[in-house]
Amino acid sequence: MSPPWPVRSVIAGAAGTTALTLSYAAEHRLRKSRRGPLDYDDSLVPGQIVASVMHLPHVTDREDHELGLALRWGYGSAFGLMHGLLRRSLRERRGRAPPSAAC
Repeated sequence: MSPPWPVRSVIAGAAGTTALTLSYAAEHRLRKSRRGPLDYDDSLVPGQIVASVMHLPHVTDREDHELGLALRWGYGSAFGLMHGLLRRSLRERRGRAPPSAAC
């Protein structure tokens, strides 16, 4: 028996986040001459935004990094859940022509 759809959706979002995180790690290993973040999501900025919104004083770079990772995993799982919700509410029509083809 498969888990209920919300659990599958969160797992799918976590799997996507895992792929993103692993791709950043692989790119860091391949581009050894490049120092620093690869892009916005790989920087300290997301963690700084979380610290600012939560009014956390005196946050270190390491804590900014950890807050950014928590944000990445949180919104990855949340987007997976939202995708599952949308997929259930907007059922795909299988085996039928698109509505525009009926004209």
